[in-house]
Amino acid sequence: MEHGCVSVFLNERAKPGLTVEASGPYGRFYCDETLHKSIVLIAAGSGITPMISMLCYIDDLKLATPVTLLYCVRTGADIIFQNEISKLGRSLPNFKYEVCLSRPDPTWKGISGRLTEEVLSQHVTDLNSPTFFLCGPKGFMDNARQILSTLGVKQDRILQESFGESKPTTESRSLEARPVETVVFMHSEKVCQASAGSTLLDLAERNGVQIPYGCRQGLCGTCATRVLSGTVEMDVEAGLTAEQKNAGYVLPCVSRTKGTVVLAV
Repeated sequence: MEHGCVSVFLNERAKPGLTVEASGPYGRFYCDETLHKSIVLIAAGSGITPMISMLCYIDDLKLATPVTLLYCVRTGADIIFQNEISKLGRSLPNFKYEVCLSRPDPTWKGISGRLTEEVLSQHVTDLNSPTFFLCGPKGFMDNARQILSTLGVKQDRILQESFGESKPTTESRSLEARPVETVVFMHSEKVCQASAGSTLLDLAERNGVQIPYGCRQGLCGTCATRVLSGTVEMDVEAGLTAEQKNAGYVLPCVSRTKGTVVLAV
């Protein structure tokens, strides 16, 4: 990716023998066999990547979890992990999958077109039990979520993973004109001044306050932190559960203060 920090480094500078220290995965986008008795994976393009990880996990542990995969790509040449999917189809007894091409060639015998309510209803017969995992471009996931909602699937059974650069909202940009605010990090025993427009995560990093995080888009939920007092505005709330919201948690990566705020961290 042009100007990409990681991809440019790996392609232009990384050499054999390089040691890389990496943290583990974050967020709630994973299969938990104790919670998810059946799952439906809906992916587009490179959004197949986390789905393959979940399928391999199920295969490695020989789980009996029923899994349906709906994978949407443009052409047959765009199918990623084709061999792996076929292999998993043979080794997992409760796994079924369908590939949908939006630009098929004349020899294609599978599903054609885009993901629709009809396609989903035809290949996912049980809509009441599974947890649905969505990954792909934003427009694709928005459409898939809308289809599932129309079919009566509750929002708490729909998980999604997003990738790409977050874009600040108009409200976020308007915060640039607001005065400097005070933030108290209670556990860290630090009182800091938040510069106009900066997020709570930015402020924490600048002042040595450790808040674990996995993204800066408000989606993975890793940085969830409790507000003890004060008011905070969030750009998005997708990474929080209903229980966390009720308990006063916010996402520092997309949060900005309104007046003096005290955080538990």
